[in-house]
Order: sequence, then structure tokens, then C-alpha cells
Amino acid sequence: MAASQTEGAQTEFSRESASSTLNTASNNAATSTGKLTAREVLYRYYECYNAGDLASIEPLIAQDVSYHDMAIYEEPFEGKQEFMAYLRRVKATVPSDIKFVIDDATDGDSSRVGIMWHVECGPANTPFPFSRGCSFYTVNDRGQITHARDLVESPNKPGAAALQLLAAIAPVVRELGPASDPSTLKKLPIGAAALWAFYVGYISYIMLGTSAPGLPAYATPPDVLAEVLSESINLFWINSALSSQGLSFIPDVVNPPVSGEVFYAFILDAGLYSVWQAVLLKDSPSSHRFVPFFGLVAHLLAGGSPTQQQEKRKSQQ
Repeated sequence: MAASQTEGAQTEFSRESASSTLNTASNNAATSTGKLTAREVLYRYYECYNAGDLASIEPLIAQDVSYHDMAIYEEPFEGKQEFMAYLRRVKATVPSDIKFVIDDATDGDSSRVGIMWHVECGPANTPFPFSRGCSFYTVNDRGQITHARDLVESPNKPGAAALQLLAAIAPVVRELGPASDPSTLKKLPIGAAALWAFYVGYISYIMLGTSAPGLPAYATPPDVLAEVLSESINLFWINSALSSQGLSFIPDVVNPPVSGEVFYAFILDAGLYSVWQAVLLKDSPSSHRFVPFFGLVAHLLAGGSPTQQQEKRKSQQ
């Protein structure tokens, strides 16, 4: 029910043909099937909705109605009571001079209808920014709305970049399958959720806490950050080699040899550990293949090589 902008603004069906359209619809319904078609129900609904006449809307809503405003709410409103409570909240919150105008509506199906609409505001009927949208409705054999879905235009219009993003995300979605749906996070087992909470708390304590040994990450001295940056740029002395041949424009900063070697050893060890885990998990379910990343983090934090960990398991057995 086109309630997207400003949490479900009130509606208006086309001003130029409002009365004639509704009268024709009602006359046709009375002379043919004896009930309103989906298109006729929607025009009547919008007329009442735009006027704030919730009492006249209520008979048009089925008891088992499901309404989903996908631009604002993650979950749909289920049931007549919940939906009518939402409309009452809309009426109490949204200014009465904000109206929805139907631009076009499908015809020829007695139980389904799709519409295009936009929002206008004030006595001059000023178009509301980013208010164009589409909705789809189904109606039961009693002329009552059973399902509705709204989708309003996005204020963010990335253009061709959206196609590139789609192409980049598609392989991930294809690999994860149903697990890529964000709604599945709500079904996360309590034990797994507790483990994730522990991970976040532990890393926050190590990286941000003041009671842990050493300085928190945000208080790292500038000279340490500069040294890490230079060692990262000169990873495995690549920049030094290029600079010696005059092929690098980045200054070659000399770092203490011990800290540089330790830094590279950690990078190499962590990378090998990640590859080792990836090989072990190559035939595992796709939902488990993020483990190498977290294994890498844990390895860097906890230390220890894969061989030492295997020997520890054997001794425990």
C-alpha cells in the first residue's frame, strides 16, 4: 500500500479522472460480477487512504493480509489487526497534505493489479523527491486485499557501477546459495551467536582494551605506524630492489633488520597457514569456507604452527 516515503504517506488516485473512474468501476462491478475487481478495489482504497478514512478502508482488507513495504521495513505486516495499526500510526504521523497519486494501473485481471504512483505535497501538488514507486496487490473473491508489496525509487542512483557491483557479488551469492540471504542471520544458532560474540569481545579487548598488555590499537605511536607502513611497502625487500635499479618512486626506508624479518615471517607463516586450511576445507560445505580467514586471524593472535597444533592434538588423544 504505497506507504513508502515518510513511513507510508496518505494517497490520492488520479485527480483528473478520480470521480469518473471510481463511478465507472462501481457501476461495472454492480452490473457484472457483483464485486469490485482488483483494480477497482485499489482505486477505492487509495481514495479512502488519501482522505484518511480508515473506517472505509477496513472492509477492503482481508483478515490474513500481508503487506510489505520493502523500502522501509525488513519484514511484512501480517494480519489485518497489525496492518490497520500501521495505518493508524501513518495517519497520526504523516502530514495530511502529503498524497499518493496513481499514475497508471493494470487492468484485465480480477484478482491481481500492479500500479505506478508518485507522492505530491502541499496545495500546489508539488512532487515529493524520490517518491516514484510501484506496487503489486492481490485481492480475494470478496474484493479484499490479501497481499501487497511496495517498492519506491532509491535516492542513491549509482548508475553503471551497480552493474559492476552485481557482477562482483554474483559469484559469492552463487557459492553461498541460501546462506547469502541476510535474513538467515536471524536463524543463527544460539551457540554460534555466543561464539561470535566471544570473538568480537576478545578481539576488541586485545585491540582496543587498556587493561591488556601494551597500548591499544588507537594509541599506537606514530613511529611504529610509520615503521609498519614502510615494511609493508618494502614487503620482502621488493621496493629496495626496485629502488636500487631506479625503478621505484617510493623512498627506500631502512628498517631495523630484526623487526623487518619478524614482520615478514609472520606474513609468510600466516599465509601458509591460510593456504593449508583452504586445502583441508576444499571439499567442505560452502558455508564453512570462511574458516581460513578466521583461522589466519586466530593464528596471528595465538601463535603456533600447524605442525605444533597437530602434535598437541595427538598428545591429547
